[in-house]
Amino acid sequence: LAEVEGWNIKDGFYYIISMLCGLPNALTDVTPDSDEGKIVDIIIALWALSLAGTIIGIVGGMSVINTLVESAEALGEKFGKKKED
Repeated sequence: LAEVEGWNIKDGFYYIISMLCGLPNALTDVTPDSDEGKIVDIIIALWALSLAGTIIGIVGGMSVINTLVESAEALGEKFGKKKED
């Protein structure tokens, strides 16, 4: 994105980190002005969402995570039944 927009690498890096983290106040003052820069920005955002979804899916499918979720659900049911009594 920095190359497309003519920014220095530092500003490009800060802009991407701000965008990926969803920060309300950007870490830099630059924003994509050209149509090409806006398209690259959208592609980066879609790639980041896809990567995050993949990582969440992999972590969610791990047996350790499943065991923790089942334990938490069992505790929730146990305490939920006591409240009803």
